[in-house]
Amino acid sequence: MADTPRPLPGSLSSLLHGLGALLSSRADLARLEWQEQQERLLLQTMLAGLAVVVLLAALIALLLFVALVTPAAWRATVMGALALLLAGSGIGLLLALRRRAERAPAAFACTLQELRKDWQALSGKEQP
Repeated sequence: MADTPRPLPGSLSSLLHGLGALLSSRADLARLEWQEQQERLLLQTMLAGLAVVVLLAALIALLLFVALVTPAAWRATVMGALALLLAGSGIGLLLALRRRAERAPAAFACTLQELRKDWQALSGKEQP
């Protein structure tokens, strides 16, 4: 098989070949980040769903237990206090979830950073 000739450095063919290779590597990076985002989201969704099911089962068991062992005179007060405690816990968990979402790295951060570097290099504004 004959070797294909390499484009001359500085020629249009060489530039297009380099640009094609650059775009290909950036597309691969974007694809990898997309897969990571999908896997992370799937795992978090599965864990959150399982946690909700288990916590609801535990909550039902706790409420039934408290209702059974609490004297009738105190039952309304105790159940009201438990409702306030559970509502406060739910609000706290939602705030923690929001804080976690705010701290998560931006999607495709590596790809965007590499594209910015490429743009700077191609525009002649490359920083040392």
